[in-house]
Amino acid sequence: MANEDSINNIKDAIGFGVAGAMLLGPIGAIAGFMLAGKETEVTFLATLKDDRKLLVAVDGNTFEEISQKFAA
Repeated sequence: MANEDSINNIKDAIGFGVAGAMLLGPIGAIAGFMLAGKETEVTFLATLKDDRKLLVAVDGNTFEEISQKFAA
């Protein structure tokens, strides 16, 4: 694995922020933004059978699926 970053899901952050602002004002907006889901992005380097290299960035769930298939 070359790199793994945790990033805010912007759509969720905006949605929760707006909902929080409508319900509780500015404090609700801040709380809604903080409650936004986190998404994991994984960047890894794969070496193919013909020795070509492939740099890939995928979400955490997809990386788990890929690593389970090739770990066997």
